[in-house]
Amino acid sequence: MKLATAHDAGCLARQTMVVLALLLAISYLQGIKFELRGKNFRCISEDLDPYMFVQGNVSIAPVGRSVKLDIKRPDGKLLSTKPKVEKEEFNFTTDAGGDYKICFQPISIKQTVNGTDQDLPTIVEFKLKVGAAGVDFIKDENKTEKEHIANNIHSMNKVSKQILQDITAIRSRESAINKKIENNGSFLRFVSIVSIVLIVAVAIAEILYLNKFFILQKVA
Repeated sequence: MKLATAHDAGCLARQTMVVLALLLAISYLQGIKFELRGKNFRCISEDLDPYMFVQGNVSIAPVGRSVKLDIKRPDGKLLSTKPKVEKEEFNFTTDAGGDYKICFQPISIKQTVNGTDQDLPTIVEFKLKVGAAGVDFIKDENKTEKEHIANNIHSMNKVSKQILQDITAIRSRESAINKKIENNGSFLRFVSIVSIVLIVAVAIAEILYLNKFFILQKVA
């Protein structure tokens, strides 16, 4: 029963580690759409771990509108800024954990309607994609789309290889633990057999002694 229990525990640990590794490799995507008016700005905050790849996509509507785009580190320092964005794709890899902020400030455009200046709304559509930890998917804007896809596939292959290495290491540790358990089980069986032999020997010696004792008592 002990051997079976240890083996089951090893299998459960291996399955748990595989699931965690796969979860780390999976990217997640967040999308949001909102309006900005006047000089009002809006910041999107995201709590990120160190060495996480982040990719963002910004699209401004209607045509001709633009925003100022600022990306801030958890310590409040500016990571990057773009003074005029209409449609933009950006990416970076975090070097520290914490709340990163992506801020949008509209570049105001006024339009005269019925003799009155009106401040038109700027519509921002923003998508944020967070990929696998420690993997650099930095895109070279001069590359073609096919090259970019091939680059991403190559990076994911590196993640897959790392997961396979982790699984192999887990299996090796599990095999070593099972072997150690088997060796301990063999030793315990040997000790049990020796103990039984000693108990039987002592019992036989005691019986012979008592038999001799009673014979002497009868003779006396």
